[in-house]
Amino acid sequence: MPARLLTVSMQYRLAFMLISMSTCWLSSSYASEKVSLRWQYKDGREFVYQIQEQTTLGSERIGLKEKLTCDLRVKCTRTSAKETELSVMIERIQLSVTGDVGNGAVKVEVDTRDGTSTGSGSQGLREHFSTIVGSVISLRIDERGRAGQPKLEEALVEKLRGNGAKELAGFFGDPVSPVGIMRRLHAMFIVLPEEDVTDGDTWDHADKWDALDYADIVFKSQYNYIGSGERSGTHRVGLKAEETMSMSSSPDIKSEGKVIGEFLFDAVDGCLEQATVTCKHVDFFESIIRISRTPTGERPTR
Repeated sequence: MPARLLTVSMQYRLAFMLISMSTCWLSSSYASEKVSLRWQYKDGREFVYQIQEQTTLGSERIGLKEKLTCDLRVKCTRTSAKETELSVMIERIQLSVTGDVGNGAVKVEVDTRDGTSTGSGSQGLREHFSTIVGSVISLRIDERGRAGQPKLEEALVEKLRGNGAKELAGFFGDPVSPVGIMRRLHAMFIVLPEEDVTDGDTWDHADKWDALDYADIVFKSQYNYIGSGERSGTHRVGLKAEETMSMSSSPDIKSEGKVIGEFLFDAVDGCLEQATVTCKHVDFFESIIRISRTPTGERPTR
């Protein structure tokens, strides 16, 4: 091969090697980049969310299918260096129920905003939800999202402890009971890692919440950082968890569930953008909770 062609060939090989090395270096640098995830609170700040929960009680043959929609507003009422006090107000509840419990078809529709209540038991449901709408649930939370036991207003506690509320919860299950309220709140407040993270990193968290006289709920969660979201500044976090409910009246009676989920967290705005969380308690119920954030002051689209 002529010397000139040999020199050109070597130049091409050298250029190819340099490009390959640069590509590998850039890929490695990008993959190892760590991100910091923190909730951002300040007095008076508000977050507006819509929660949609689809729940299956029982089986396909004998059971209920329920769709619950809650519009709620979360407000920072007082912020300190260590934690923030939040107030959560549910502004609207919609519930649609279909199925068969063995004595005929069930079809119920309730909407607290326009007063809709159709089907057997719907009037009691509407009155029950009307007590919840406008009530304030308070909790304390730190910048990682670790929340203490939520506190309900005393009037709401008395209502939920009443026989009428317990009968509704016994029939309609999770969407109506305090257990459901606690589970939906818990799904909203993703716990973030203590340190900066990169793809594949994991972190654990465990806590226990009391759902009035209904049950104690223990959450054992493992989160994992999946990577950046499609929109700049957003990040995807996965969840695998165990959820154990102990009946308050009979602590030895327990129901154990498996939870999986994925969250989209906005690191620039310091809040949850959206989430999907699926929970299954074998022979008891299965639910899918979807959470979406809307700009403050705007209502979620239907």
